[in-house]
Amino acid sequence: MENVHLAAFFVVLTLTMACGGSSGPQTPTGDWMPLNVGSEWYYDAEGYMATVSGDTFAVTGSVTRTIPSLVPHIQGFDAYTLHTVTELEYVYPDTTMEYRDTVYAYETETEFRGYEDTTSILYETVVRYPINLGDSWKPYPDSLGITREVMSLTETVEVPAGSFGNCAFLRDSDSVNPERYTELYLAKDVGPVKHVIHDFYEEDSVTAHIEVDLVTYTE
Repeated sequence: MENVHLAAFFVVLTLTMACGGSSGPQTPTGDWMPLNVGSEWYYDAEGYMATVSGDTFAVTGSVTRTIPSLVPHIQGFDAYTLHTVTELEYVYPDTTMEYRDTVYAYETETEFRGYEDTTSILYETVVRYPINLGDSWKPYPDSLGITREVMSLTETVEVPAGSFGNCAFLRDSDSVNPERYTELYLAKDVGPVKHVIHDFYEEDSVTAHIEVDLVTYTE
């Protein structure tokens, strides 16, 4: 389950950015990923684990993302501390697990970056600006076949926090493991409102599918 967690919530791996196309509608740089000290996002998580033998069991939980501080980075800029706490409960076996991760976020006019720490030079390219329909890039340098692509700019997402229109829909696909994908939906001035994580563990022949929906957001 740790791999699913890493894919879903942008636990940072080092990377270099690859350019994609720029056809289709464009959106101006804006608060797709708002950064403010004190902001908090709370999500519900729900999904399942399934084996090739047909056994399926539920996974439920929650995700809390907070920005507690703004800290100096070694490269001379200030980065936002983005802290994520994920709690997941597996119905069978009856187990509760907690994951804690910290990413250092920094936004430029052309991209939203996630650094593993305040001394890293390399970073994850979470989003490229402006968000253009059809754009794609490699978010991580060591992720082999993973590509992130902008699939839509007009998605309507219904989650417990409400209905969000004109969301940007980003999808990660994996050419090495085609059964693995993640989806991210961003709403202007709110940030991520929905995550979908679908993973397949070949060594265990287990499929995992988890949906993470925004419940509350505080600036």
